[in-house]
Amino acid sequence: MPSSNHYWRQAYEADGYVVLENLLSSAELNEIRSELARLLNEGPLGRNEFEGTRTQRVYTLVARGKAFERLADHPAIVSKLDELLLPNFLLTASQAIAIAPGETPQPTHTDDSFYIVPRPRPAISVSTMWAIDDFTADNGATEMIAGITPRRTSLNANFAPFTAIAISAAATRPMPPPNA
Repeated sequence: MPSSNHYWRQAYEADGYVVLENLLSSAELNEIRSELARLLNEGPLGRNEFEGTRTQRVYTLVARGKAFERLADHPAIVSKLDELLLPNFLLTASQAIAIAPGETPQPTHTDDSFYIVPRPRPAISVSTMWAIDDFTADNGATEMIAGITPRRTSLNANFAPFTAIAISAAATRPMPPPNA
């Protein structure tokens, strides 16, 4: 993977997503994990099949602690959003999702489908995901459809002829032993 600052943009334009690695230190990951464990312990399960009836969700993370504020305002992310979106873009959601084994997979969808601006078009929304724990196919890794980009693709209801691929991402820092 080239070290160029533009690698991410080339990957985004080609595939519609990019994986950025090693953005958080071990201390930051441990702080976030600790806070998430507490919040997920308190939180309810999803409200419907789409959210996942065996999936825990915590909404409004930014309002729940400095560790989560730092994720939303991380310079490596904000600099990319500055390039992709119009000035003064807004954070519209911050949530944690813990998918339980055996959860029903979500149907293929785009996170910006509620906008009525037809594709192809420039990005008007960008989703960011943080691998606080490893994302694997076994634990419900997010699936992406490489090549679907707002500028290049008009989507049909079944996303044909594209194939979803599971995005695996390592948290990259050692996780503490259970009950540590």
